[in-house]
Amino acid sequence: MLAVSLNQVSKKYGRKIGIRGIDLTVNRGDIFGLIGPDNAGKSTILRILMNFVFPSDGEVTVFGLNATKEAKEIKEDIAYVPGEIYFYHNMKAEKYIRLTMKMHHQKDKERCAELIKLFEIEPKEKFEVMDRSDQKKVALAAALSIKPKLLLLDEPTRGLDAAMKNRLYQHLTEMQANGTTIIITGRDAEEIYGLCNRIAIIENGEITVDDRAFALENPDYFKDKFDFSASTDDALIAETAVDGLEDTIVMLPNAPDEFGESDDDKKAEDSLENYKNITMKSTGFDRDAFLNIGAKIVREKAGKIVIEYSGDLSALAKLLYDLNMDDIRISSKDLQEEFLPFYEGGENE
Repeated sequence: MLAVSLNQVSKKYGRKIGIRGIDLTVNRGDIFGLIGPDNAGKSTILRILMNFVFPSDGEVTVFGLNATKEAKEIKEDIAYVPGEIYFYHNMKAEKYIRLTMKMHHQKDKERCAELIKLFEIEPKEKFEVMDRSDQKKVALAAALSIKPKLLLLDEPTRGLDAAMKNRLYQHLTEMQANGTTIIITGRDAEEIYGLCNRIAIIENGEITVDDRAFALENPDYFKDKFDFSASTDDALIAETAVDGLEDTIVMLPNAPDEFGESDDDKKAEDSLENYKNITMKSTGFDRDAFLNIGAKIVREKAGKIVIEYSGDLSALAKLLYDLNMDDIRISSKDLQEEFLPFYEGGENE
């Protein structure tokens, strides 16, 4: 019996394609792995299942219900952990977990205590003083606490140490044995394919492989295609590059309170590792368009143009939308989240 079905599902963000013609089914009780690089469309599929974004085309059902028209009923049985976690800064960890349980009519205090112990959570610690790893653990505990029928995990192990990953995977296996359907995304096939009943590979918004046996028998396929290691400034630029990508925007951090104030020296080439990146493909480069929004060209090398920009993201998003680039890749996960509302809004303009 099916837990999830996507039939010819596409999602456009303005003129950009998030996913294209996705056909996908997940059986009840499966742990389903969705593997691919950043910006491949993994998060878009999970957001559609949660009804956070609407599909542009196609039909989506969850437990036989229409994911758009019957979202309220579906969400009673779904838990979701996004790739980037955002909480109320003053809220304490245990309070958040209990609030999540209350919203889903769960009153099992022992369950809450069990998960706090499992993930080594400090129950009275506020989110404003937690690092990202601790915030991820609280988000996972809250999602698992409601005993969902369907659990959606968007790269849940990013930031967790090996011991914590093993604890999570063991718990997911136990949940599966009790009937929970789980969809988990990742970039590292070797890390999750032993956990999954089925695996699909998504690239450039399309499912290219939907076969667990292929994943098990061809591990080098993933190493060749999804190698994201980078140690030098040139490697950093190359990490999101593909054949034909010519123009690169290097984003400066847009949060002085987190990264500190930047002066001209700190913006030099030797500090590229601190930047967020957008890699663009285009047939031509409109210098004036970028200069007009306050961008600064700092380097031209090997067919790539490196630009500094620390201004209003909405201005940059509108420019990229208007220029109708052939392809855009955003390497920073939190930058993807910041850009998403602009592209969703652009669809209706």
